[in-house]
Amino acid sequence: MSAVVAYRQSGPWDSQGTVYFYGGKLSNFALTSGLQLPGGWQGHPQPAQRFAVPTVEHYFQACKAQTREEFLWVLSAPGPVRARRRGGPRGEGGRRIALRADWEEIKFSVMRFACARKFALPGFRDALLGTGDRPLVEDSPSDFVWGGRDLHGGYTGRNLLGLALMEVRADLRGA
Repeated sequence: MSAVVAYRQSGPWDSQGTVYFYGGKLSNFALTSGLQLPGGWQGHPQPAQRFAVPTVEHYFQACKAQTREEFLWVLSAPGPVRARRRGGPRGEGGRRIALRADWEEIKFSVMRFACARKFALPGFRDALLGTGDRPLVEDSPSDFVWGGRDLHGGYTGRNLLGLALMEVRADLRGA
């Protein structure tokens, strides 16, 4: 399934058998020992230096940065919540990163790439494959783009994280 197909799919995300997650191994905030990813998304010398990445959230937020210094600052956050803050519009401690101009065009690809590497690791792979063919929905109460909820408490959000995970799961199965 391509990213283009994923963007065309939409909710509602409340069908019977749906796997809702907000935390645990499917979450971007799950500590991911052994995850090594390249230093930034594109534009770096090849082969790109690899970094130990504590969580997918760290990597995703760091890839928003325009410079290597900003990338490393976000990646060094002491936890995923702080990484999200550093990569967000307000930044942290008076410091903000400059958002890449192409971020909206590449963000799904960055997420899918990081998730593919995370779920190639045995414990995480088993957790994802254990969901069978059921729809996956991030049950965030406040993120209506990456999560499946909407402003009114229903399930008509974009669910981009769930879509990325379903694509990775299909790839792992060789579908």
